[in-house]
Amino acid sequence: MLKIAAIVPTRNRAETLSACIASLLNQTIASDEFEIIIVDNDSTDETKAVVEQASKQSERNIRYILSKEVGLHYARNAGANAASAEILAYTDDDAICDSHWLEALLEAYEHKNVGCAGGKIIIKWNENPPAWLKPYEAYYGKLDYGSACRTLLPHEDIYGGNFSLRKKVLIEAGGFHPDLIGTRSVGDGETGLFRDLVNKGVKVVWVPTAVIWHLQKAKQHGTLKYLKGRFSNQGLEITYAALFDQIPARSSLFAQGIVATAYFCATKSLAALLRLSRSSKSLGYELSASYYRGRATYLLQLIYQRQLREYAFRRNWLEQVQITEHV
Repeated sequence: MLKIAAIVPTRNRAETLSACIASLLNQTIASDEFEIIIVDNDSTDETKAVVEQASKQSERNIRYILSKEVGLHYARNAGANAASAEILAYTDDDAICDSHWLEALLEAYEHKNVGCAGGKIIIKWNENPPAWLKPYEAYYGKLDYGSACRTLLPHEDIYGGNFSLRKKVLIEAGGFHPDLIGTRSVGDGETGLFRDLVNKGVKVVWVPTAVIWHLQKAKQHGTLKYLKGRFSNQGLEITYAALFDQIPARSSLFAQGIVATAYFCATKSLAALLRLSRSSKSLGYELSASYYRGRATYLLQLIYQRQLREYAFRRNWLEQVQITEHV
């Protein structure tokens, strides 16, 4: 009996996708209890060929779906629309899933009042990253709330790389919030969805034995430039969340944008001064400046970009997703 769908959104990561699929084919639950859905978010590399090859080498049916609307939330929602199982389990195309991953998640849903569950994410670097980066691994998806299975508190988020929920819960919430559309950040993604679930009273549990490893490349991801981008996106996400119920008048957006710009200038200047004095505190101010840059940019763009305002007002993203090809 089909119980759970393992959904992997992917875009131009054929190199790591094959390892992710292999880990899903190695799950401990019976093959007729889960389906694997790979959602190709309009890749231009060998993604489809990787899926076809994996399917040929396995007795399992791996479902390939093409969603041409570029954006991680589009791909996640397309996977939900296509899934036949009651429970949806999401991971990333650069993740390796423990062989007990789906089994552990299913055990959580034996309790009928559980609507959402998440598990541990361990960062796996291909080589040692810079020492200064270690305290910031949460920005790369690292997550660990301990070894005990328990109900999570409202402020304890779970991340999209190890995120599961009942399909009916996702439908009632209107799907995943936007995050990237094309290459542009526009919303708060699974963080916003999680907030909505908590506000609706959905019970969310921590499953420490549902483990995935998030693969990261030190030379590509372990840089200050990359981390600053993460902080800038966080500023945008928090701003989107604050405006989610109602976007204020343009005059208010402008005032908030000016305040955020002032904070950006102040923290950027402090970072420069501290860097000249070789103070270790310069890094914190540099990252704070990126955060305020994200806030300021988003607030000011909302004033004159109609499409961005439409994204902020939209509440049901499942209805916007179409599967353009199903193989």
